[in-house]
Amino acid sequence: MYMLRTDKITDEEDNEYEVYGVDASDGDVSLSFPDIFFNIEDAKAFIALISDEDVGVSQIKYLIDDVICKLCSI
Repeated sequence: MYMLRTDKITDEEDNEYEVYGVDASDGDVSLSFPDIFFNIEDAKAFIALISDEDVGVSQIKYLIDDVICKLCSI
């Protein structure tokens, strides 16, 4: 089961931003991945994708690494 998480971060100039991540649980393993996305729609789309593809909780960290690499190259 994957759920959207929302956090607030502050930059060095005290500007506050909402960021979005994923909480993941399969009953045995629970993991939390905060502040992956700045855009809530991207976060929701990612959660829908991993839910539809039935990605295991133990595999999600590899997909998040890929997402971060893609976002950093934009």
